[in-house]
Amino acid sequence: MEIYRKNINIYSKTTNSPKAFGFFFVLFGAAFIIVASAILIRREVFKNNAIRTTGVVVANVTSEGSSGYKTRYSYFDEEGNEYINTGNSSSNPPEFTVGASIPVYYSISNHEKSIYIGSTDKFIFIVFFALGGISFIAGLIVFILNRDKEVVWEESGLLARKKKDEEEE
Repeated sequence: MEIYRKNINIYSKTTNSPKAFGFFFVLFGAAFIIVASAILIRREVFKNNAIRTTGVVVANVTSEGSSGYKTRYSYFDEEGNEYINTGNSSSNPPEFTVGASIPVYYSISNHEKSIYIGSTDKFIFIVFFALGGISFIAGLIVFILNRDKEVVWEESGLLARKKKDEEEE
């Protein structure tokens, strides 16, 4: 008598199921669209609750763990207090030259919190939204075109062999 592992290995006869492939891309695309939307909404909410001023780039700082540069900028609030912040996104080459004027938005309630709007942020939003949209639409098309195909599941591996042996006895 052979000893069999109690292992059920289930697979699809159509392992390259286009329906599942389409569903994966719909989810993948939706995730990218959600991330792009969250980035845009967060930025716009901050801008709507902030004061706009002009900042000056004081340095391009090496981004930790990458070869990009983050923009360090200074700005003045309405009372004349100076603040220095570093942007979140990095780019290589640096997005701005030292001494360049940039639009800065600082928080009404906390003047130390600020953002600047640069082309890198816009580029990231466009890439995320485009990748998400293309993936979502392609996945939706594949999913819809294959919605009537049936996926047949069966057991395989040692357990299937054991059942076959039992049936022969």
